[in-house]
Amino acid sequence: MPKTNTTNLNYRSLLFSKIKENYNSFALGTIIFLLITSFGLSLVLPKVRPLLTKISSNESNQIKGKTFPTKKIRTYVIQPGDQLFLIAEKIYGSGLNMQDIMQANKISNPDQIEVGQKIIIPDVKSRFPTVGIITETAAKTGKVTEISEKYVVKEGDDLAKIALEAYGDSYAWVKIAGANNLINPDDLRVGMILIIPR
Repeated sequence: MPKTNTTNLNYRSLLFSKIKENYNSFALGTIIFLLITSFGLSLVLPKVRPLLTKISSNESNQIKGKTFPTKKIRTYVIQPGDQLFLIAEKIYGSGLNMQDIMQANKISNPDQIEVGQKIIIPDVKSRFPTVGIITETAAKTGKVTEISEKYVVKEGDDLAKIALEAYGDSYAWVKIAGANNLINPDDLRVGMILIIPR
């Protein structure tokens, strides 16, 4: 019996020494792993931080499930005498883009803009040009000639109709009214000579 106890004690001692040896190896391995990981993170974090900042700024651009583009939004401040059609012509080369401006700013009536009002100019393609263009249809009517750039008012004419023939856009009547200093666009008389600006 004493021999068995001695053998058991030897096994226990051996077992405890193995456990202690494994524990020391485990602890040493853990320390080395943590040192390598922290060193690696110190090298990687400066490169990852700008990415994380960009991701969080993109998340802040999401409002009510809609993602807004991160590119700079152009704005325009309404000046005295401005009209949405003319603003669209100035920016896009087409007064027809007035619709895009109205939609971007939730404007239902283009005549209800105020001096000092800030409007968003959407990043859209130019529509059919209305600056300096005479359509083939208008040229064939004989009402507008490219040489004289004048138009003689006929019975039943109004500025919108003339603008449609001259530019292919009835909203361009504003340009004709401005060029002819017409305060009241309905004040047309048969035989009146209008300048058609290019």
